[in-house]
Amino acid sequence: MRSFFIITSLFFLLLTACHISAKKSVTTADLIQPSKAEQVLSNAIQAHGGEGYETAEFQFIFREKTYTFKNEDKTFQYIRSFEENGQEIQDILDNTTFKRMINGQETALSAKDLAKYRESVNSVIYFATLPHKLQDP
Repeated sequence: MRSFFIITSLFFLLLTACHISAKKSVTTADLIQPSKAEQVLSNAIQAHGGEGYETAEFQFIFREKTYTFKNEDKTFQYIRSFEENGQEIQDILDNTTFKRMINGQETALSAKDLAKYRESVNSVIYFATLPHKLQDP
């Protein structure tokens, strides 16, 4: 699984480099035609599921934690589930909120912990769904 993330990270860096180099000079034709980087990205997305990610639901295990994501057009829900010190923990992120559940009860978090857990869940799902997420604003 680690090599998957290394490969996708390198792919992301390559696309970024192509995108930056393609933006050196912009002409009217460039505004109409997709850049080479955009074409490569579009082809990569099509090869890896295309629009299927818009209504996808997947589950996988990474570093002994279970991750689930569900996309329904413009809405999403990401869940990370694991056991720690004998307690069942679920981190749940959707379009508008993040919450941590411990043994089925929502737990208050400091702003620092909320941001840390939210970003952790989001970043794992982001890399797992590359190249599709490269289209996000």
